[in-house]
Amino acid sequence: MSTLLAPQERAAVVLKDVFDLPLKEIAAMLSTTEGAVKAALHRGRGRLADPQGGKLRSPAVQVPTARPSTPSPRRSPRTTWTD
Repeated sequence: MSTLLAPQERAAVVLKDVFDLPLKEIAAMLSTTEGAVKAALHRGRGRLADPQGGKLRSPAVQVPTARPSTPSPRRSPRTTWTD
């Protein structure tokens, strides 16, 4: 576990999931904010759940990253009204 996680992530995961400390107390112990602790927990738990970082896919499987670009339809110019 120690090589998978950054020190901040490891500390947050251990203090929350092993010792069941509240976020406020963990934030005080790590000299950071509760939001930073939540982010470290999210990243740390994600890395523990998928230690390969999503690289387990077969190279033969191609997942498109974006839709192919299509030209947008041309719009007519706006009419300007004058008095």
